[in-house]
Amino acid sequence: MHLLVRQLAYGTVLELDREWNSREMLKRRRDAWIVDKETPNPENVEGVLEFLEKVSTLERDRYILKEFVWDTFGWYISRYFYYCRDTIKGLRTYWTGKTDPTLYCDLEQLYGRLIQFEADKRNLEVSAIEEEYHNSKGKFIQAEGVGG
Repeated sequence: MHLLVRQLAYGTVLELDREWNSREMLKRRRDAWIVDKETPNPENVEGVLEFLEKVSTLERDRYILKEFVWDTFGWYISRYFYYCRDTIKGLRTYWTGKTDPTLYCDLEQLYGRLIQFEADKRNLEVSAIEEEYHNSKGKFIQAEGVGG
């Protein structure tokens, strides 16, 4: 039974990976950034954030394991959330007229678990990881915004 559950979880991750690397999603990922300003494009980033929220919800509900997420999407989830925090705050207000903490809450919670997981694996403090994210923001946005 345990093996079957892992196989189903792995199949789910493979399907998500296909979607993440699909032509349509690569275009969404390119359009999610204003490259020359090194900032998310609030008009276009939602499609990518929605996908990452879906991954986060599947992990929260234990359809896929955190380790599977880490090995496939963790790098992206951490960076998209970190670089889009202010945009997410704006979207939470835009859609409801007030701050709605339920919008992208699974993504936010998974970010917290993943960055701690990364810190533990690398024997670093979370603040050091976030400093690396901050220092590599331009490279990440350039890579996503041009190549996706």
